[in-house]
Amino acid sequence: MKFIFKDDLLKYSKILSIKKINQKGQVLVEYMLLLLISVSLATLLVTKLISRKEGSSGIIINSWNKMLKTLGNDLPDCPKQTNFSSAKCK
Repeated sequence: MKFIFKDDLLKYSKILSIKKINQKGQVLVEYMLLLLISVSLATLLVTKLISRKEGSSGIIINSWNKMLKTLGNDLPDCPKQTNFSSAKCK
């Protein structure tokens, strides 16, 4: 039977407390990495999907503009209209 002395218990408790501090640091680093990845992904999505810059607008903004032009060029009193890129009735 092995006896555990007070000095051994102090050594073990110090080792365990150091391990807990290291685990807390690791959790913080992992959290910061996940935060960095999510912010980068959100930035990329915003620039590619809903950017409003001149000449390089996003996909959603382009689609929205096409729908607005099509609806704006639709003449209600012209049932023979086939081209909705301009508001002309044949």
